[in-house]
Amino acid sequence: MQAWKAYQEKHKQRFLDELMELLKIPSVSADSTKQADMNRCAEAVKKALLDAGADKAEIYPTKGHPVVFAEKKADLVLRIDTALYMVRAEFLWKFLFSASFR
Repeated sequence: MQAWKAYQEKHKQRFLDELMELLKIPSVSADSTKQADMNRCAEAVKKALLDAGADKAEIYPTKGHPVVFAEKKADLVLRIDTALYMVRAEFLWKFLFSASFR
């Protein structure tokens, strides 16, 4: 956990800058005149996921809002004493990012 905190602190400004760039896109989904901006936002999210290490990311157009799906495949070698932690991490990853581990 300390390694993550150190990484987070070291890259904090970059994380904030990336978030601010995404928030600048006027993609208010309740406003139908912003469809082009919603698509631009979806493209930005797709790029961010690929830049972050996703194996693939795709945009699925819908009648309303575009959906971005990303996947990160990983081979996990687990020791018995860390298995529970890793299972929790996999669940959280799937829940937050719809990634699949194989």
